[in-house]
Amino acid sequence: MTDKQYKSFNELPEWAEEAINEFRSDPETWVFEPVPALNGKSFIQVMNEGEDGERHIREYLLKIQGMFR
Repeated sequence: MTDKQYKSFNELPEWAEEAINEFRSDPETWVFEPVPALNGKSFIQVMNEGEDGERHIREYLLKIQGMFR
């Protein structure tokens, strides 16, 4: 489990930054906005929920990436 608490887009793992940059032109702002598909939580909030949050984000990003390809 990761104890890392993310506070900004630039602190996210490289895999997350790259995926977000594929479909968002404003990633620094977007990671703090509530996302309906994440139960109204922001990307940062979910990433900070440990391994379960990271797994949920990976699944979400894979779905989103599929929509933009």
